[in-house]
Amino acid sequence: MTVPAVGPERAAAIVRASGGCRTAKVKVAEPGEQLADDIARVEAVRDALGPDGRIRVDANGGWSLDAAHKALSELKRFDLEYAEQPCMSVEDLAALRRRTDVPIAADESIRRADDPYRVVALDAADIAVLKVQPLGGVAACLEIAQRIGLPVVVSSRRWRRRRSASPLGSRWRRRCRSCRTHVGWPLCTCWPRTWSPTRCCR
Repeated sequence: MTVPAVGPERAAAIVRASGGCRTAKVKVAEPGEQLADDIARVEAVRDALGPDGRIRVDANGGWSLDAAHKALSELKRFDLEYAEQPCMSVEDLAALRRRTDVPIAADESIRRADDPYRVVALDAADIAVLKVQPLGGVAACLEIAQRIGLPVVVSSRRWRRRRSASPLGSRWRRRCRSCRTHVGWPLCTCWPRTWSPTRCCR
């Protein structure tokens, strides 16, 4: 589920109404909001999900390098799965990745870039977020996923609604050799703590 930039009470209500979803992407770094707003929202989501739920924060490139470092230093206590596009430039993502232990995911730096593989060249991300339609469809998305050399999260409204019918879902649906869950490659329930490219889902 995605939790937009709302107050903590509304954020918690969204989680409780999600029908048991255990992963939340929480929007942060929205214009006009302060870090305290983001902290309150993420804290409310963590409380609603419980300790076993997964939280990803998505800044849409809204932080500067220093602001991102400060924000993640505060937010990491909520056990973040990763931070999606905390800074807009690939250079800032690379610098931030060297300064934080929160995994960094690249979204806009891939789908809006002339060279989607620059995040790899600069060692700027731990995870690639791929969106099918903006990248030109399933075939183009698969090509990037196969070439980019990073764990991949596929994000698409159509794919979320009809995952069982998606070519991406059918091609990547495998059983992890470690935790034995069926998942979209490579993010099984081992991720990120014990995930291994040789032991898990490849």
